[in-house]
Amino acid sequence: MQQRGRSVNRRSRSFSRSRLAVEGH
Repeated sequence: MQQRGRSVNRRSRSFSRSRLAVEGH
């Protein structure tokens, strides 16, 4: 569970940054 949460957190962070860049742009 911890490993999966960690992987999701990393992916979520990348996705959040991509979405923020697209929205900010």
